[in-house]
Amino acid sequence: MLPSAPPGASKWIADPAGTAPDRAVGSAPSHYLAVGPEGGWSDHELSLSRAAGWHAVSLGTRILRIETACLALAAILSQEM
Repeated sequence: MLPSAPPGASKWIADPAGTAPDRAVGSAPSHYLAVGPEGGWSDHELSLSRAAGWHAVSLGTRILRIETACLALAAILSQEM
Protein backbone atom coordinates (compact mmCIF):
# COMPACT_ATOMS: atom_id res chain seq x y z
CA MET A 1 0.00 0.00 0.00
CA LEU A 2 2.65 2.55 0.96
CA PRO A 3 4.71 2.26 -2.23
CA SER A 4 1.62 2.99 -4.37
CA ALA A 5 1.57 6.76 -3.67
CA PRO A 6 2.62 8.70 -6.79
CA PRO A 7 6.01 10.37 -7.13
CA GLY A 8 5.96 14.04 -6.15
CA ALA A 9 3.21 13.55 -3.60
CA SER A 10 3.64 14.60 0.00
CA LYS A 11 3.84 11.30 1.92
CA TRP A 12 3.76 11.31 5.73
CA ILE A 13 3.83 8.24 7.94
CA ALA A 14 3.15 8.78 11.65
CA ASP A 15 6.00 7.50 13.81
CA PRO A 16 6.91 8.65 17.35
CA ALA A 17 10.60 8.61 16.34
CA GLY A 18 9.92 10.81 13.31
CA THR A 19 10.70 14.49 12.87
CA ALA A 20 8.50 17.57 12.77
CA PRO A 21 6.17 17.69 9.76
CA ASP A 22 7.61 19.31 6.63
CA ARG A 23 6.35 22.83 6.06
CA ALA A 24 6.79 22.60 2.28
CA VAL A 25 3.80 20.33 1.66
CA GLY A 26 1.72 23.04 0.01
CA SER A 27 3.67 22.70 -3.23
CA ALA A 28 2.94 18.96 -3.56
CA PRO A 29 0.21 18.00 -6.06
CA SER A 30 -1.31 15.46 -3.66
CA HIS A 31 -0.96 14.34 -0.06
CA TYR A 32 -0.92 10.89 1.50
CA LEU A 33 -1.03 10.15 5.23
CA ALA A 34 -0.44 6.82 6.98
CA VAL A 35 -1.20 5.95 10.59
CA GLY A 36 -0.02 2.59 11.87
CA PRO A 37 -1.79 -0.19 13.69
CA GLU A 38 -2.03 -0.42 17.47
CA GLY A 39 1.45 -1.14 18.72
CA GLY A 40 2.99 0.91 15.92
CA TRP A 41 4.79 0.12 12.71
CA SER A 42 7.38 -2.65 12.63
CA ASP A 43 10.98 -1.75 11.83
CA HIS A 44 10.57 -3.55 8.51
CA GLU A 45 7.46 -1.52 7.61
CA LEU A 46 9.24 1.75 8.47
CA SER A 47 12.24 0.70 6.38
CA LEU A 48 9.98 -0.06 3.41
CA SER A 49 8.19 3.26 3.81
CA ARG A 50 11.48 5.20 3.81
CA ALA A 51 12.60 3.33 0.68
CA ALA A 52 9.30 4.35 -0.98
CA GLY A 53 9.84 8.03 -0.15
CA TRP A 54 7.65 8.39 2.93
CA HIS A 55 8.68 10.94 5.57
CA ALA A 56 8.26 9.78 9.19
CA VAL A 57 6.57 12.55 11.19
CA SER A 58 6.09 12.76 14.93
CA LEU A 59 2.77 13.77 16.45
CA GLY A 60 4.37 14.69 19.76
CA THR A 61 5.59 12.92 22.86
CA ARG A 62 2.38 11.05 23.60
CA ILE A 63 1.24 7.92 21.78
CA LEU A 64 -2.21 8.60 20.33
CA ARG A 65 -5.00 6.16 19.63
CA ILE A 66 -5.44 5.41 15.93
CA GLU A 67 -8.66 7.41 15.74
CA THR A 68 -7.01 10.46 17.30
CA ALA A 69 -3.77 10.14 15.33
CA CYS A 70 -5.67 10.24 12.02
CA LEU A 71 -7.40 13.48 12.95
CA ALA A 72 -4.22 15.03 14.36
CA LEU A 73 -2.23 14.22 11.24
CA ALA A 74 -4.95 15.62 8.97
CA ALA A 75 -5.20 18.79 11.08
CA ILE A 76 -1.43 19.33 10.96
CA LEU A 77 -1.46 18.87 7.18
CA SER A 78 -4.30 21.37 6.74
CA GLN A 79 -2.37 23.96 8.76
CA GLU A 80 0.76 23.47 6.67
CA MET A 81 -0.98 23.93 3.31
